[in-house]
Amino acid sequence: MRFVGDKGSFVRHTFNKEREFEKKIYKYSDELFRASQLVRWTPLLRDRMFNEGVRPDSLLVALDHDEWWVVEVELARKSKLNSMQDQLGKLSRVNYNIHQHDIKIGLDKMSLDIDTAKLSKKLSSIQPRFLLIIDRIDEEFTKVAKYFGFQTLVIEPYSTIQGNIRFMLPVEHISTLEPAFNAEKSIKLIPPRGDEKAQIINGMWHYHVPSGFFSSDLVKIADSEEIFESKVIRMDETDVIRLPVELRSIQSISKGNKIGKLSCSEADDRLFILTTQRNRL
Repeated sequence: MRFVGDKGSFVRHTFNKEREFEKKIYKYSDELFRASQLVRWTPLLRDRMFNEGVRPDSLLVALDHDEWWVVEVELARKSKLNSMQDQLGKLSRVNYNIHQHDIKIGLDKMSLDIDTAKLSKKLSSIQPRFLLIIDRIDEEFTKVAKYFGFQTLVIEPYSTIQGNIRFMLPVEHISTLEPAFNAEKSIKLIPPRGDEKAQIINGMWHYHVPSGFFSSDLVKIADSEEIFESKVIRMDETDVIRLPVELRSIQSISKGNKIGKLSCSEADDRLFILTTQRNRL
């Protein structure tokens, strides 16, 4: 649980308009999204199945520029559920490979110190992740979002009688976590080579790591889909971490399609950030 915003004595706040909620998210975006950058992004896109127009709300890009998200912001109200479902369905069916120019426009808003034309070309070749931001925990919204491939991030607003706003995050997302250490506290997850096979037992990949790398027998790992717990098994010369192969990130590494990197979070030595990159054989 984490609070972001102004100081004061706060009670639960209700926004009347979605745009008001969005404006406050952009105001505190640097504090909310510590491992990424968020900008308003509303290009006219096309649902490739029905050719209907659809506009997202925001563009979210990881600080290492290896992942990006198409973001929809909603007030979690029952009256908005059907329209939200229609919106997420359209966004999930867009061919983002043909929107390099639109991605560049969003990147230019971020004032990056890199060539945005090259970065937009890179991102347009990568299937985006999808993120739904809502203002309160709601199982129906989360269920619909998951059906269309959207992760859900709850950002709950609180306010004072003077109108100051503070946000609370009940659960972090990989984009909101403290960036991982760039240096020593990291390890690569290498796919099996040659005739080797991943040691998968009961849906868990048992991966050997140097003894003592993990300081705890139970660690949390954040990938681009979720934050999950993994058990560490202590052995004589190496330790073993159990990784769920049902997750796309772990599956892609175990199959040899990608190489993973586990990096320790700056804020918590029991939390590790998992990033992946293409395995260039």
